[in-house]
Amino acid sequence: MTTNEEIRQRVLEAASPSVPQPPVSDRWWTFITTGMGACIVFLTVAIALTCVFRFKLAPKPVSNSDSDLRQKITQIETKMGDHEVRLLDHAHKLWLVAIVGNENAGIQLKANPDSNIVYFDEKWKLNRMPNTMELSDADRELLQKDIK
Repeated sequence: MTTNEEIRQRVLEAASPSVPQPPVSDRWWTFITTGMGACIVFLTVAIALTCVFRFKLAPKPVSNSDSDLRQKITQIETKMGDHEVRLLDHAHKLWLVAIVGNENAGIQLKANPDSNIVYFDEKWKLNRMPNTMELSDADRELLQKDIK
């Protein structure tokens, strides 16, 4: 008859691998060595490809001929002219908005002379400090210059 100790020994023998496993530290160093080798290879390939494409895609030297420079200057002047036209257009529209606001304020004053509205005079000065909006001290100081 077999004892518990013999049964335990047989189970351990059956469960243990027949091929001895290398120690954990050997597997670790194999992994590290392989990983570092792969990184070195990938880095070398990346550097080589960068060098190849960098020289292949290098910008062409700029020509300094007078006709090219004159053409570029003309293009810049054309763009600046377009921007100036747009700026003047926006300034004119802003002026029209101020005229309409001032005209509406004048109509309101004629309809109700006791109203307390803010409007521009002919020198683009406000008749009084606005009191229905919150203004910071800096805004009040800046606005004070534009009140008659």
